Amino acid sequence: MTSNIIDSNLAFDAKFSPDMPYALGDPRKIRWDKYGLFGLQQTKENVLSGYGAYSSEWERGGPVQNDFVSAAAKNAGFGDSSNQLREAGANLVYHAFQVLIEQGWGTINYAEPGAGLSTVFVIKELQKNKFDFDRCFFILIEPSDERLKIATDYLKSVDLKEGQHFVSIHGRNVDIAENILPGTLDIVYSVATDHHSHYPYHERKIEANATRGGGIKINAEWCPPTCYHPSMLYEWLFINDEVHELTRDVWKSKGNDEKMFERLFPQYSDAYPDLGQLNMQAWKEIMQFWMIGYPQAKLAMVDAGKMALKGDPNDIFLFEAHSIPEDVVKSLKEAGYETSLEKSPLLAEIYENAGLIENPHRLLADSNRLAIISGEYVGKPQQ
Repeated sequence: MTSNIIDSNLAFDAKFSPDMPYALGDPRKIRWDKYGLFGLQQTKENVLSGYGAYSSEWERGGPVQNDFVSAAAKNAGFGDSSNQLREAGANLVYHAFQVLIEQGWGTINYAEPGAGLSTVFVIKELQKNKFDFDRCFFILIEPSDERLKIATDYLKSVDLKEGQHFVSIHGRNVDIAENILPGTLDIVYSVATDHHSHYPYHERKIEANATRGGGIKINAEWCPPTCYHPSMLYEWLFINDEVHELTRDVWKSKGNDEKMFERLFPQYSDAYPDLGQLNMQAWKEIMQFWMIGYPQAKLAMVDAGKMALKGDPNDIFLFEAHSIPEDVVKSLKEAGYETSLEKSPLLAEIYENAGLIENPHRLLADSNRLAIISGEYVGKPQQ
């Protein structure tokens, strides 16, 4: 099964030349509501194929993939955005734990889809604040064995015991329904995971149904509109002068690949939407990641013998389901979460204690690229 799914990413890339320095992957991984713009039908088969393509991409990755992403961000001029997001998210998670304990909740059931290095940041933050680990139970969910091992090894290293303090599940957020009883989670947290949610309402609803009333969902996310329109990608891939200067020595078949892109995505020449200054700045930044940071990091990894140029299991693909903060809030509300700090005193107290004044909370003053977006579950789980 996995090899076939991996082929769905690589088979699409095979439509382009071998010297194209970017890996696009399976376009069925973009947000479901953008399928039509990319010439895709909104069918169950396509949505399921998108899930499969995501699973295969991330289940085969590990520490090398983490290093690759961090290096690409640094090369794009972002600094260590990945750890910046993990640190900010872990701070808010600690305050969520603390407020729930102060309000008299018993053992806090915590689930983390996309567990791994982000889990380590959470545990370190709880340790720093001398949190009582007997007051919580961790459910770690991740398709990559290597990433899951990063999390479980660290928990064991600080004397947290499997079965008593935590369990690990090899899977994705969509597997929560099969593994966790409805209405039993108190905190659901994820870092840079929900942008792999190409059918966001469905996935938020699965998480919500496993959450008790008053439970907290925290997203620490990259929120650029990466794949909101094919013309947004076309402009960077084939028009941008900086990308051309960086890749012209290796991308000899760029003209042929441009024609292929135009054939596959006929709306490439349409005007793309103006999503507001903060979101458009985030788009410019994520394109710097992909078009500038990515090839530089990849070629360095290849030169160091850590990755292959094509088909490497630690490679990442451009087609993803990033959502702007407004759309994240929309999917949370549709799934039964209250995101307003004015309407959720519980969420407001957590944010205030963490030193945050807005939800969504932007980590950057002039861009929505990195954001923390949370909600209190006010719906009723379905048994």
